[in-house]
Amino acid sequence: MEEPDGRGPRDAARRWGGRREGLPVSFIRSYDTLRAMESEPFPQRNRTRGNRAALMSFALAVGASIALLALPTSTTETGCFPVVAGQVEGASPLPIETCHPGVTHRSLFQEQGWGVVAPLSVPILISGIALSLARTRFRRVAFITAASLLFGFFVLTGFSIGLFYLPSAIAMFLAALPEGKVAVAT
Repeated sequence: MEEPDGRGPRDAARRWGGRREGLPVSFIRSYDTLRAMESEPFPQRNRTRGNRAALMSFALAVGASIALLALPTSTTETGCFPVVAGQVEGASPLPIETCHPGVTHRSLFQEQGWGVVAPLSVPILISGIALSLARTRFRRVAFITAASLLFGFFVLTGFSIGLFYLPSAIAMFLAALPEGKVAVAT
């Protein structure tokens, strides 16, 4: 398959001292991959799977924190006890108190106040810093470190709030996986 400018795999083999006919398939694949990379206007686009997974991890961390702050996490039920009958003669009557039985639901912010915002922002900061390093040469190290820290946060906070951040840790582990080789059809 010749390129329009006359620079096909066979010409390249001739220029580099290789055989003209019967080129090994690995050479043709390498050449086609190299040509595809040269024509790619943004070479960083090859990392979109990892970047999308890191973005998903950040979005899951933000969503979990907002859900824990705003949605009800505790329930309180109040009830009334009946008045005991049979008072002693001559004693003053028992005051009758009004009873308001019911169920109330409160969010984590209503229960704990502003002090809960700091622990809930830790996973957001971890995944946000890793996401900000997605276009640097420290990308993979940042994703692996962030995934480990998010998993550590999940383990330390256990079944209280940590379980909500497990999807974020899994997404960051997926972002840290090495990019696979893309097969180019010849």
